[in-house]
Amino acid sequence: MYVKELKITIPGSVVSKKNSKRVVLVGGKNVPRRPMVLPSKAYEEWEKHARRMQGDPLHVRDRGDPGARRRQGLAASPARGGADGGADPARDGRQEMTILAIDPGTYESAYVVWDGRKILAYGKIDNFKMLQLIGDPAWEIDLLAVERIASYGQRVGQEVFDTCMWTGRFIQAAAEEMLDFKLIYRMEVKKYLIGSHTAKDADIRRRLLDIVGPQGTKKAPGPTYGIKADIWQALALAVTVWDSMD
Repeated sequence: MYVKELKITIPGSVVSKKNSKRVVLVGGKNVPRRPMVLPSKAYEEWEKHARRMQGDPLHVRDRGDPGARRRQGLAASPARGGADGGADPARDGRQEMTILAIDPGTYESAYVVWDGRKILAYGKIDNFKMLQLIGDPAWEIDLLAVERIASYGQRVGQEVFDTCMWTGRFIQAAAEEMLDFKLIYRMEVKKYLIGSHTAKDADIRRRLLDIVGPQGTKKAPGPTYGIKADIWQALALAVTVWDSMD
């Protein structure tokens, strides 16, 4: 039976996860010690008690007012408009969604925050800071997209395995925040943007300039001003995943 809406009342007060956080040092032998932000002990005790009471797994996430988060008649950017320069029919009426896309690395990872119209934020930061960003973002994030490493039957070094480990940690951080996530191979991104699995990074960059907009100059920055290196791949991931969502 399909239940359109289910209301649950939990007695007592909910301990906030965003207040009274703790900063602890993580690391150890052969691993540099770095600070990491954890929830307060009061929250951890509340969560442990709540999980014992709930029994079966229950995922809850506050989405706010759904009506306020729906895009009505979204006008596409000029690069994505129709032949007459108007809105792209394929994107009109699509539910508003903001994606945090990550191109994971061994020590640092590139990211882009994309809402389907413009880049809200971008950068390349330490992986521990990325965990903090996922746990407490400055934007209302609806989906985490992370590039998935593919096996091509070749020997790989320790860096690849470390990157896989960080990919898992990013996904785990999203799951702890009840945040939806999606893993996608780079081949899928190439296929969508260029139409070929053999596309080069330069091809993807040119395509993104067509889709999102030019970089411009320091005096007159364009939509992709400041995007460079691995951040291009994060942007490509964000655009691909956003366009593939229903």
